[in-house]
Amino acid sequence: MVSASRATLAARVLITAALCALGAREAWAKPRLNPIAWDRPFRFAVVGDNRGDSSGTQPPVFRAIIREMNAAAPALVLNTGDLINGYAGDEEPLLRRQWTGYLKAIARLQVPAFHVPGNHDLFDAVSARLWREFMGPTFYAFDHGCARFIALDTETREGRLDEPQRAWLARQLAEA
Repeated sequence: MVSASRATLAARVLITAALCALGAREAWAKPRLNPIAWDRPFRFAVVGDNRGDSSGTQPPVFRAIIREMNAAAPALVLNTGDLINGYAGDEEPLLRRQWTGYLKAIARLQVPAFHVPGNHDLFDAVSARLWREFMGPTFYAFDHGCARFIALDTETREGRLDEPQRAWLARQLAEA
């Protein structure tokens, strides 16, 4: 399995793995996890910066990573951002084509995938609207077994969390 660098993880996703001592779609739909007992161990994969080219075609290595993740059968996949190759000034049709390419590639994944935006995914009002349409919220939390995963948005406010997200994060950590 492939993992993102520590810097990427720290910048884009906070995973409070408070693990117990034992061990192409058209609109966004929340990924569904199969419930597991709190004391059951599980594996997950972390990927990121897979962005394809301007046509939306994902790189061959990313398609190979998807095949490997399917073979390894983790419980879930976290993508730390830069899913597409978007830039400020890109027109909506180009960004839609890139999102379509990403969604086509990720549709081959046989486990739930969770995403947070990178700077190539979220950089202006158009990209923010398309993110919400295709990926859903920019920050969220979910529990699986005895772990709480917290995904943060460091792109809307260019490398920092705004006050509403900070307050939300404080509540998530207090509840974990």
